[in-house]
Amino acid sequence: MLDLNKKVEERLLKLKKDIQDPFSASQAGYPGLEGYCRRKRLLNHFKPQNIEENQELQQIFLKGFFAELGYVQIIKDVVKERVFTKVQWKLRNGNQEIRVDPDIYIPSLNKIIEIKAIRRIPEKPIEMHRIQVGLQIEASPKKSSGEIHYIEFEGRKWNLAIFPVLRLTSDELKKIFEENEIVMKHWETKTIPDIPEGFSPYKYPCFYSRLSRCPHYDDCWLKEKGSIEIFIDDIDKYYLIKQKIRNLKKAIENLEKFAEKIEQFFPKEVGIYNVGNYELRIHYIPETEVPAYKRSAYYKYTIKMLKKEE
Repeated sequence: MLDLNKKVEERLLKLKKDIQDPFSASQAGYPGLEGYCRRKRLLNHFKPQNIEENQELQQIFLKGFFAELGYVQIIKDVVKERVFTKVQWKLRNGNQEIRVDPDIYIPSLNKIIEIKAIRRIPEKPIEMHRIQVGLQIEASPKKSSGEIHYIEFEGRKWNLAIFPVLRLTSDELKKIFEENEIVMKHWETKTIPDIPEGFSPYKYPCFYSRLSRCPHYDDCWLKEKGSIEIFIDDIDKYYLIKQKIRNLKKAIENLEKFAEKIEQFFPKEVGIYNVGNYELRIHYIPETEVPAYKRSAYYKYTIKMLKKEE
């Protein structure tokens, strides 16, 4: 008897091989390219469970998968020429091999189309996507043009943006192949590269938003429990103190806004005024330019209570 659920699951896992294959075009890049991370590229392969167990990523993957599936069918309906959707090429350079499999290839038009279902359409192609399509163009058996079709999978209306992609420069190709050599060494020795210099736990590509971040974030930035000697009583007190400070700051902010509303009715002339039982002094602070200054480096600490497991 056909186990349909198992077959569907196997098919979906096969579609995710791009994420887990460090030598696919979708993972290619080089240091300095916006969004590229060598460490993430290897962790995708060595720790796929970080992706499989990430509920948010799985939801995004499924939404994107079905959005792209529907868009492929639309392309097939509107394009009279024969459309290929299961093409795979290999771009070779010496002992290197990059797997390339565009979403759509139309041989009669010499056109490659890469579909990207995304939450919000960007103003220009995302750099990693541009590199991916650029490698598809290089690997194409015929001289072809390439496009990225962005479709939004969230929102009430259909949003689509098409961006043409130019061929990669020889300098970029050189950087990509040089980076692949380094990735290959890590892959062969099963080692994870260090966090790239200049990366931050609070900036892209590690941190996307308050509710979203890299699936390997904890492997890079979460310190082991017990790695610092802080007593539980002290950390409890610290948390409560920070909560009180936040509440007091909010209260002060609200009081200042209320005070500003009252000050709107005060005179705009310097002097001393007797108002009932009070003496009101009015000062005028002229506009001043603050010269550039250098702020000393310091550590800033934030704390939040973890959700208790039910």
